[in-house]
Amino acid sequence: MKKLLIVSPHLPWPLDSGGGVGVFYLLSHISNHLDVTFLSSYNRVNSYETISELQKRLPSVHFLLYDYRKHGGRTYEMVRKIEKRIDQRMKFGAGPQKNILNVTDLMTPGFIKYINEVISERNIDIVQVEFISYLPLVYALPKLVKKIFIHHELGFVRNELQFKDDIYSGFIKSYLKDNEISMCNHYDTVVALTQVDKEKLVNNGVVSNVVVSTLAISSVTQKYKHHNYSGKLTFIGGSAHFPNVDGLKWFTAEVLPIIYKTLPDTTLEVIGKWSKQAINEVSEIDPNIHFHGFVDDLAEALDNSLMVVPIRIGSGMRMKILEAANNSVPFVSTVVGAEGLVFKSGQDCFIADNANEMATRIITLCKDKELYERFSVNSHNCFVDNYSIEALGRIRLNLYDYENTILDIKL
Repeated sequence: MKKLLIVSPHLPWPLDSGGGVGVFYLLSHISNHLDVTFLSSYNRVNSYETISELQKRLPSVHFLLYDYRKHGGRTYEMVRKIEKRIDQRMKFGAGPQKNILNVTDLMTPGFIKYINEVISERNIDIVQVEFISYLPLVYALPKLVKKIFIHHELGFVRNELQFKDDIYSGFIKSYLKDNEISMCNHYDTVVALTQVDKEKLVNNGVVSNVVVSTLAISSVTQKYKHHNYSGKLTFIGGSAHFPNVDGLKWFTAEVLPIIYKTLPDTTLEVIGKWSKQAINEVSEIDPNIHFHGFVDDLAEALDNSLMVVPIRIGSGMRMKILEAANNSVPFVSTVVGAEGLVFKSGQDCFIADNANEMATRIITLCKDKELYERFSVNSHNCFVDNYSIEALGRIRLNLYDYENTILDIKL
């Protein structure tokens, strides 16, 4: 049995983010076929309590936590925290950027040493690195191990959408893009979450093997459920991911007022962890938005609603759309929000990019019960055909096969 080490800045618990959900369920699936070790670094979120909970839920995975406090890195970490606080006060572009030029910020000497000790002691065959903040790790890995990078969101694509067009922002974007492409080319395989992202990587200079492997949202495909729209719009996503904040603020300021004119009793329910500051920023625009935080039963929270996906920045894939389709909930998305997914506008959902068009599409779907039900059925069928855990699991397991050519299986 091959031995796989997954290194990620985030532990996939609790299931309060799209990336975390996707990592958790694929981890659950592949651990039935591989000897899997999952390694992350200690912080206030990545705690020993979280590790303990994950170990209970995924007993076949060996979880490790690098704790800088036990490896002589306390002083270094204290300096980093001070630097981050300073960086948070120095904003440029369309949103806050932290330590934007220091791509090796998380790669401490102790962390690098610890990873290599784990590789040696556990006789690791394959190292899989998750998320762009850990992308530079490729330079610290032994030559003989197979190296795979899971690219959840293309940094250079997000930066183009997020930064301004002034000279300094252009310098930042070019610097970061060249670093990102160069580091990708040191991996044996780079995994994109969508065909669109794969094409962007290849077209911008990634010559490593680039394949498509979509994340899973559940270990169970839900049966179709009939919904009766109740006047409730839903949005899934936390404020830790800047595109969620940008999208929700835009939707609240530009789209909701148009909807209110025709459907004044419409409510918007936000599901996911939001900071007090982010909640206040949205509430200043519309104090009637309801923030529910993390919910134990997502299906119940989405019941009889229409999901909105007003994402304007980023790449990768929107797990929130898959959650909607799996739970038979119709959705309206921007082009960026639905990018890379196989749902078709007018057949399975509506896709609209400006405020007037999105508001009109939402109003149409809310008032037309037959169309609402048709989108509910079609999007659920599309999910079953393309995004079941069985299909996605086979594709991901194919990445670890040395003997066979790595196939880019399209869904």
